[in-house]
Amino acid sequence: MDNYGLVINGFAFIFLSIYLLIMVIFGEKAAILIRVYSEIPKNARDGYDKKKLIGDYVLNLFISIICVGIGMAVSYFISSKAGVALFIIWLILYLIMNIIYKRNFNKYRFK
Repeated sequence: MDNYGLVINGFAFIFLSIYLLIMVIFGEKAAILIRVYSEIPKNARDGYDKKKLIGDYVLNLFISIICVGIGMAVSYFISSKAGVALFIIWLILYLIMNIIYKRNFNKYRFK
């Protein structure tokens, strides 16, 4: 297969969709899958609002799925190189978004 952009974006789309479904189905129990939350000691985890945490994370995943889906469409209809470029742009934005998410993690703490 010579459309690498479609393959890369397709795998990311499938992975993120499965991850989103796990988060939605298991709800607050899936909070442990969030890296920042899982790094917190077990006795301190009760001080965080899991519902708000999961809601924001699901929204971020949904936005990522839309971006990767757009990358798939561009790769299929326009150019494979454009699809790969969009995937790299999405990856950089996703990493920046996770850094910001980790920096602002204390907003999920109960007051």
